[in-house]
Amino acid sequence: MLLKDRAQGVMMGLALGDALGVITEGLSAGDICSRLGFIKDFNISAIIDKLIKEADDESSISALKQFIRQLPLPGLYSDDTQQALVLADCLLQKNKIDPGYIASAYLEMALYPRDNTFGLFRGAGPGFKTAVSNLQQGRPYHECGVISAGNGAAMRIAPLGIYFHHDYDDLLQAIIDASLLTHRDIRGIAAAGLIAFTIAYTINHNLSAIDNEPFLTELKIFIRSLEKRLTLDYPLVVWEDFTVDQISKSVESLRHLLDNNYDEAVNKLDTQAAALSNDPECKHNHPFAPGSVIFSLYLFIKLGHDPVKTLLTAVNGGGDTDTIAAMAGALCGALHGPHLFPRDWQDQLVNREQIYLRSQGLAGANYNPALIEDLFALEKKACQAMDDYRRQYQKIWQEKLGF
Repeated sequence: MLLKDRAQGVMMGLALGDALGVITEGLSAGDICSRLGFIKDFNISAIIDKLIKEADDESSISALKQFIRQLPLPGLYSDDTQQALVLADCLLQKNKIDPGYIASAYLEMALYPRDNTFGLFRGAGPGFKTAVSNLQQGRPYHECGVISAGNGAAMRIAPLGIYFHHDYDDLLQAIIDASLLTHRDIRGIAAAGLIAFTIAYTINHNLSAIDNEPFLTELKIFIRSLEKRLTLDYPLVVWEDFTVDQISKSVESLRHLLDNNYDEAVNKLDTQAAALSNDPECKHNHPFAPGSVIFSLYLFIKLGHDPVKTLLTAVNGGGDTDTIAAMAGALCGALHGPHLFPRDWQDQLVNREQIYLRSQGLAGANYNPALIEDLFALEKKACQAMDDYRRQYQKIWQEKLGF
């Protein structure tokens, strides 16, 4: 398969997983099943109609209002993909990871005035908001990241796996440069390495299926090198004896989960996430990187031969569904290209042509740079469409409930 096809698969898989996952983000698997049913595509109008019809008491009306308040425009991705597109544009315009370019883009999008939002970013987490606030205050780039083992760096890192696939040393350094703006916990940065390296490895070996043993061996070596670089050369990166090699050790523990069935593996991942985070409530699908990033890699290895099943398992599994599905989708795309993602999903993906153009640029394929539209303008238009969509349904349910 050509590199340009794998690159398109990565970027499409990222955005599709993200856009499907925002439908269920923050809900438990049980709540998704009981309230929304099984999510299998972007067609959620029937779900909304059902919720409106069944809203007949204070609790159900409150749940309906909350759902519509956060209602995603079908096919529209969240800040996971938005941040990845910032990295893609940086690479296409600067031919490297330029923290100044990225910081300026984050600030421009975050500071755009919109009511009750974080600018043009959709669904941004508290760590990212804090990092952008630090940038706004003029702090040096390498000091702006929060001490967080969250998955925010991993969710956006996919473009680097394409662009730097040919050189693992350059890839390692780029991962650090792209992550430090928001993360200073060694685990958040090393987890980004899991996603970026897996994409690069899959591209380099022209794989049609993953051979687990050599892949996991090379992945562990790469992550250990990344952890070592961070401890030796980056004094502001925070680590302890307990955390310094959590991600590389998690790769080894993943190897031992692959013979378990899905439920057994998830239970063990829950136990591991709780232990590594020192939080008994932490689960495999929480934003904690040693939980959710490892889980996305598990989904890819076990189910990646079927990208649709991979994404729908992530989307309906509850928790941080958009990020898990985005990461798993990018990995599946590196393996198969875009061809196994349903055509109707791709047709409904907002800004799909612009995502496609960027993927071709990352792959070094022939494309017309003049056709790439400004990301700020694209996201402003997308946010307006989302706001209009929500207002439409707010009016419908208010009329049906007699308000």
